[in-house]
Amino acid sequence: MTTAAVLIADISGSTPLYERDGNERALHEIDQCLNRLQAVIHREGGEYVSSKGDDVLCLFDDPDLAFLAARRMLVEGPSQILSIHAGLYWGELVRLGGNVYGKPVYTAARLAALAKPGELLLGDTVFARLSPVERGRLTAIGAIHLKGKAAPSEVYSYLAADASQLTEVEAVPARDAGRWAHSVLLRFGGVDWRIGEGETLSVGRALACDLVVTEPFVSRRHATVAVARGLVEFTDHSSTGSYVVAGDGREYELCRRTMVLSGEGAISLGEPSGGHGVATLHFVVEARARG
Repeated sequence: MTTAAVLIADISGSTPLYERDGNERALHEIDQCLNRLQAVIHREGGEYVSSKGDDVLCLFDDPDLAFLAARRMLVEGPSQILSIHAGLYWGELVRLGGNVYGKPVYTAARLAALAKPGELLLGDTVFARLSPVERGRLTAIGAIHLKGKAAPSEVYSYLAADASQLTEVEAVPARDAGRWAHSVLLRFGGVDWRIGEGETLSVGRALACDLVVTEPFVSRRHATVAVARGLVEFTDHSSTGSYVVAGDGREYELCRRTMVLSGEGAISLGEPSGGHGVATLHFVVEARARG
């Protein structure tokens, strides 16, 4: 018996890819995507086990590293058409003939199948073992009846919005992390803030927040922006939600969820963008080599 976190990441969007590019080019692009997923596994200290068609199955001893790898896959794996959805579960499994079997394997597969493109779903067994910082990135979406479990299980979500639009995220291999300085430049009301690796900025009406915004639809602790291991993440904590407008003009609505930011864009707090008097935070994600 082995106890580990089982991560299954699946590629979606292959059918339109075959229709657009034909079998040979589509197979090549899918193979390249699988190679990128395997690279993430090895970089974050996981064990690649197998692939069945358009997915990868891997193991991690550390739940936090499994969660980090899943987040990386959501933003590093996709291409223009392809996207990634994933499932993560913890438990005892059996090794046999170079493969692994058991409840965490088929539960992770079930969660991956339920996840939307750009989303990770993970079970309560993983959530209970994550550090408090990592738990804060997740949103509880309720109890789901999973095969093999008598009672419904609490399931948690991590969303990378439209992952195919996030391929510009500057994801730097761990071996090169010391050579890079990651930051995000934030602008509100004519004032700039710059957040670097390991730093967090809180936004809301409460005076204890780093950035105090007193508009009526802004919650006391509305959101946080954090830079961690090369990813810039915006987390909405509010009841009114936030609206992230990416550089291509697409708008994503978040309510108590986390999204990876890339490039340039704007975040409207509490109301959709474009309205009169909406509190809007502008951002520019930057990654530069250290001198």
